[in-house]
Amino acid sequence: MSITGKRSFIQDVFLLFIIGAAGYLQISLMQYALKFDIIDQYFPWRRFAAECYSNGFIPFWNPYQHFGYAFSADPQSGAWYPIVWLAGLTGGYNIYFNQLEFFIHIVLAGTGMYLLIKYLTSVRKVALLAGIVFMLSGFFIGNAQHLTYIISGAWFSFIIYYYLRMSSEFKFSMAALFAISLFMMAAGGYPAFTIITGYILLALFLWKLIHYWKDKSSLIFFIRINIIGLITAVLLLSFVLVTTWQSLDFIAKSNALPLKTVLFNPFSPQSLISLLWPLVTTTDYSFFETDMSMANIHIGIVFLLALLFFIPGKKTKNQWAVLGAGIFFLMASFGRYTPLREWLYDLIPFMNLFRFPSIFRFFALFCFVILASFCLKTVFNDKEKTSWFYKILIGVLILNSSTGMVLAVCNKATVHSDRFFSSGWYDFIQQTGFWDAMLLQSVVLAILTIVLLLVNKIIKPDKVVLISVFAISEMLAAAQINSPKTVYGEFTTSQINQIMAELPLGFPVPENQPIKNYSDSTGFISPFWRNLSMLRKQPGFDGYNSFKMLYYDSVADNSSLILPVIENPVAFSAVSYSFYHSTIQDFDLIRIQPAHLFLNDSLKEKTPEFISAEKHSVEFTEFTPEKVTIRTNGLTQQLVTLMQHFHPMWKVSIDRKPASYLISDYMMMTVPVEAGNHSIEFQIHNLPGIWAFRLTVVVLIILLVVVLSQRFR
Repeated sequence: MSITGKRSFIQDVFLLFIIGAAGYLQISLMQYALKFDIIDQYFPWRRFAAECYSNGFIPFWNPYQHFGYAFSADPQSGAWYPIVWLAGLTGGYNIYFNQLEFFIHIVLAGTGMYLLIKYLTSVRKVALLAGIVFMLSGFFIGNAQHLTYIISGAWFSFIIYYYLRMSSEFKFSMAALFAISLFMMAAGGYPAFTIITGYILLALFLWKLIHYWKDKSSLIFFIRINIIGLITAVLLLSFVLVTTWQSLDFIAKSNALPLKTVLFNPFSPQSLISLLWPLVTTTDYSFFETDMSMANIHIGIVFLLALLFFIPGKKTKNQWAVLGAGIFFLMASFGRYTPLREWLYDLIPFMNLFRFPSIFRFFALFCFVILASFCLKTVFNDKEKTSWFYKILIGVLILNSSTGMVLAVCNKATVHSDRFFSSGWYDFIQQTGFWDAMLLQSVVLAILTIVLLLVNKIIKPDKVVLISVFAISEMLAAAQINSPKTVYGEFTTSQINQIMAELPLGFPVPENQPIKNYSDSTGFISPFWRNLSMLRKQPGFDGYNSFKMLYYDSVADNSSLILPVIENPVAFSAVSYSFYHSTIQDFDLIRIQPAHLFLNDSLKEKTPEFISAEKHSVEFTEFTPEKVTIRTNGLTQQLVTLMQHFHPMWKVSIDRKPASYLISDYMMMTVPVEAGNHSIEFQIHNLPGIWAFRLTVVVLIILLVVVLSQRFR
């Protein structure tokens, strides 16, 4: 890249930053905090992971939810993601870092699309506009609460961009950047995006393979650079692959999900209304039959119009392929409304492992932005076509805004300005109904149209500039109108930071009380209402997390078993036990007395014979995610149980001598202990995971050094 090219790139990224900051103003200024899942799930998980790294160990285990689970095997935990590592190195993950991480990925999303479109069209102004539209699109606004979605969407453009360059330039630097981008998506994003991306890359590989087939020299270079890119990506993914593999047999969701679950929350066909009035999709769940976060595909009127003009025009083979892919992904996103998602579920490996058909809408949106950019390239390079496009745009804007207002008024919609002045913008938007939302956005669009006409008449700027400024203005307006519903909440960032200051830091020794006292929603602290056991650093039996260990549901879904289980402290000494063959079925016998254990009859020979009418002394002396130490005192032999899900990573010692544990109540770790005073230590040992983490870090650093040195040279 020339000096001029670097300067223009920096300028364009700065502009993306400024417009992104304006579109997500409340977040970029740290005024209001993000809401929903990003606060209830991603924030506690990342805070926990960063604290582990700050304390010098890898977060292989989370002892505070679901009776403990393999945290590093959870793809949404943040344990794999370098930005979370950075938070651990810089003092921890607070609410400000949470918002910064979100906003960084918004700018990355715009930058990635900008680079890709500039590479495909060679038109800087189209690329810049595409980047802006992409990062303010309905996907990023609608799914703002799903941080892993945002991360996946941010890195996808980079993956495609660097793969295309790698496959045409055959440079190691491009292969390295491709591998880094793929690693960042896999390590920080939602697994479904990585799975779909894998199939897209396979399709691109085959497409390029056919292209190079007759050119043997290029074919060899192409295959070689793909092998290099794949090997580099695998090395980077060492930590991800090893920790996932270690827990594969212990993860409840490693098997196929039921089709009904897979089809939940589609991008319903009626959600296409978001192309014109995105706020409407946040108002009526029964009509859209999906969550409001899954119903937005807004790309603005300019790009929608460009897409519609592109479809009937002449297209290259590559453009036909992109159009076909866009339609395919859109049909898949409809879920049960078309048979395509079910076919994928039945026929394509790994497509039965994730929920939410609406995820496919991101890839459809991605294709549509590319196709619209090709159209705008043609329009912007021809003054007559630009003028013609501008006239059609004015007509569409007038038709859209007037139609929306007429429909809304006919259905008795009103814009309650009094609510705005009495309650403020946030509450005003919360109270809008279906037709109110249509009326509001139609009025805003009408105002923007009038301003567009006045600017054209008075200033008479270049039509390309006029169309671009309007497109940006419309996307900014839509972002700000929709953000109170799907992006930010009513709590200020400083308020949440003050709440967090009252929560414990590090890993204090918890009180050994009945585990029922520490539900994930015990002691509601606005705006936090789930996963509170993590924030309070108290081991809990439940959690707001779909990731679970294999045997957790065997206990949690059985009320006859779970209710007496959670009456016990986190660690306790059993007073009685009995055996079962395959399942615990005789529920009348459960907890005949406090601290009763159920053991599989295969453990009879390993279980000491004892009957104790008294509870022995059991207390914690150390409790961290990597080590739990218990002090016991009893006059007779004991069975001491730690209510944490068993896993091969756990190793046990008694008085510093290696011991073994029995599995009780399907999943708990129980240790036979002789009479007297003893110290029982449960410790995580995961040497393969540690070395895999080190390999990932070393390879990442080497690749960054190589790429940066080549760039500077």
